[in-house]
Amino acid sequence: LWLVRKEVVPLALGLGLGALLLQNLVDFSLWIPGVAFAAAAAAGAVTQAAVQRSPRRGLRKRLVRTGKTGQRALVVAALAGAAMVAGHHAWQEDPARWQQEMRQALAERKPGSVDLERLLAEHPSDFYLIRLGASVARMGGQADAGRRLADRALALAPTNEGALRTRAEIALGEGDVPVALTCLGGMFAESAWGRRVASDLVLKHGRLPGLHEGWFGGAPERVVVAARRLEGNGRRPAARALLAWGTERFPDDLALHEARVQALLAGPPAREVLDKLSLALLTKGSDETRGEEALRWQRLGYLVQGHVLASEQRPAEARHMFQAAARLDVLAAGEPLVMEARMLLETGDAEALERVLGQVDVATRDTGALRADYHRLRSQQAEQRGDLRGAIRELNRAMVYAKDDAADGQRLAKLYDQAGDRRAAANTRARLETP
Repeated sequence: LWLVRKEVVPLALGLGLGALLLQNLVDFSLWIPGVAFAAAAAAGAVTQAAVQRSPRRGLRKRLVRTGKTGQRALVVAALAGAAMVAGHHAWQEDPARWQQEMRQALAERKPGSVDLERLLAEHPSDFYLIRLGASVARMGGQADAGRRLADRALALAPTNEGALRTRAEIALGEGDVPVALTCLGGMFAESAWGRRVASDLVLKHGRLPGLHEGWFGGAPERVVVAARRLEGNGRRPAARALLAWGTERFPDDLALHEARVQALLAGPPAREVLDKLSLALLTKGSDETRGEEALRWQRLGYLVQGHVLASEQRPAEARHMFQAAARLDVLAAGEPLVMEARMLLETGDAEALERVLGQVDVATRDTGALRADYHRLRSQQAEQRGDLRGAIRELNRAMVYAKDDAADGQRLAKLYDQAGDRRAAANTRARLETP
């Protein structure tokens, strides 16, 4: 660098190489071919500039013209041999090869085939390989080694979801709830994937003393995510029970109450529970200290009360509840407006129905499921008017948004029968029977 100190480009390249070498002491940048090739090219350019500016006269010529051919060939061969040895070692210790070897060992349940000591010696700062090594060690019965490797991976990458998951699984397996809660909390805060995996791990190890209270008692959002995971796995009663516990634990969390209402409405009839819940929601909505949030509590209370009245076959009264819910929160008016339109279909008020369906059209343009409801309502309206072709057209539009709804398919087949199109009805039923 001293020889090229007055040349901007060679000096910059030399300083960059020095910084790269220092950084490579704690990282593995030079293992990346693109970085290594660029570094080699930069080193060659700096060396050439230094040789050309050497104070020793004729140095460049002597390097090229003097010496015997055998000596020059020997030097070249020695350098090439050193490069080959270094390249073979780099190929042997390539992180991708280590990953493949450890994944194969885990898949075949042969943890003894992996040399964990050599792994640490060659890749002391590769958290991903160290995390895989922790899994291999645990499979091999080396609990202490697995825990140490997982701790090391987590120290190298404190926010990495994979490292957090590995350490959480070890802690849960050992019954170490405090450490597990810390790692699970880190996963939950990182991404949607982390929230799902953390919830699944808590539900899987729910028998550990203090785990449920420590986890679900920490934040209402954790209750909501876990309940959705339970519903997705077909465990709806457990989801409803968890949400009921959550609303008692966090009585002032609106999102949690909304999730519980959705779960109750999607399940078997629970009129008494919903009636009691609606009164509690309306009471919270009357609290002026809640500010604008009070309107959202009122909206939810009216929405629940409307469903209760609808279940009691009182559509006219239910309609007014849904109407009030829609007015309280214009941005979330789609669902109550859809329910109001359903009540008007039952009461037969055609003029009011047309007006409300116009509002539903506007409120549901950016939604999927509610947009399907809008076209279903239009289809039912057309059927009431005797317009079977219009009913078929609107129902087909609804099925664009709800493709796998069997009830829509069965109703469509009946409409084709009523319209005298037997072939279309048969084709529709055939599609329903196709898995």
